[in-house]
Amino acid sequence: MHTTSRQILYRKLNFKHISWSSLGSVSAIGIIAYLSAITGYAFLIPPFGATCYIVFSIPDSAFAQPRSIIGGHVLAVFVGLLCSFIFGSNWWSQGIAIGAIVAGMHLIRVNHPPAAATTIFLTLQEHNNWNVFYTVLIGSIMIAAVAVVFNKYVIKHKYPHYWW
Repeated sequence: MHTTSRQILYRKLNFKHISWSSLGSVSAIGIIAYLSAITGYAFLIPPFGATCYIVFSIPDSAFAQPRSIIGGHVLAVFVGLLCSFIFGSNWWSQGIAIGAIVAGMHLIRVNHPPAAATTIFLTLQEHNNWNVFYTVLIGSIMIAAVAVVFNKYVIKHKYPHYWW
């Protein structure tokens, strides 16, 4: 029997899964926010919220694997900053950036939907600099590391399914 999206929407809620997903997300974002607070550097960007949802709610997904998380966000920084520097912050720069990041993620096989939001986030900024690369790299590595520890030691779930 084929499962439809409506059936998925109304399936029985698994409160244990919901609780673990929420706790994993709190842990990852909390650690990144704390690191930001004690260092004075902003290691937290809005797309990381969506990353946490994918990583802790559907950890078996290809989108949730460390390669996709880190590679997708790092590629997004390069694309976003490059488009911002070359074309400025305007509507067509943002369009070019999203097209480039979608193609880039497919080509190098680091598909991670929240990374597309990272690209948009960067093209919305007027004055970007390459320091944001470290912000995104460190933040995405931390999310992947928390996901590995959380899944392996807290909920005893096999994660990641592959590294590369």
